[in-house]
Amino acid sequence: MKKIALTSMFAGVYAVLVVGLAPISFLPLQVRFADALIPLSIIYGWPAIAGLTIGCAVSNFVAGQVFFGGWTLLDVVGGSFANFIACYIGWKICIKHTRRIIIATTILQSIVISIIVGSYLWYIFGSPEYYNIYIFILPGLPAFWLSILIGSLISIVVLGNVLLTALMKAGLNFKEKL
Repeated sequence: MKKIALTSMFAGVYAVLVVGLAPISFLPLQVRFADALIPLSIIYGWPAIAGLTIGCAVSNFVAGQVFFGGWTLLDVVGGSFANFIACYIGWKICIKHTRRIIIATTILQSIVISIIVGSYLWYIFGSPEYYNIYIFILPGLPAFWLSILIGSLISIVVLGNVLLTALMKAGLNFKEKL
C-alpha cells in the first residue's frame, strides 16, 4: 500500500508542476522543474519510476489539451518513455551509490531526456535544417538536443541533486524500507 501511495504522490506532484509551470515546461527551450524529481528514482526505486512515468503522460496530455489546443500521442508516449528510461537507469546504476556516481548518473539522466525529447520535438516541429543559437550555427536535431539538455541540466543535475541530497540527509531514503 505504501508503494502505491508513493507512486501516486510522484505522479501527482510531477503533473501539477508541469501543468502549473506550462509556459516554461514545453517547447524546444524548456526548463521542466518537475524533472528535478527524476533523481529521486535513485532512492525510491519503482514507486518513483512508475509515478514519474505516469505523471509525465498525464501532464503532457492535459497541458497539450489546455495550452496547445490538442495533444500529440508522440509527446505523451515519448515523454513518458524518456522519463521511464532516465529513472530506470538512475535506479539501476545507483543501487550501491556514492556521491560521485550519483552526480554522473544525473548527468546521464539529463542526456537521455535530451536525446529522446529533443528528437521527437524536432520531428513534431519539423525544424529547419540549421539554427542560429547566439553565435553558434547548429544543425536542427543537435540544436534541439542542446536546447533540452540545457534545461535538463538545470532541473535534473542542479535542482534534482539538491532535492536528493536534502531527502537523504533528512533520512527519507526509503529504498531499504519499501
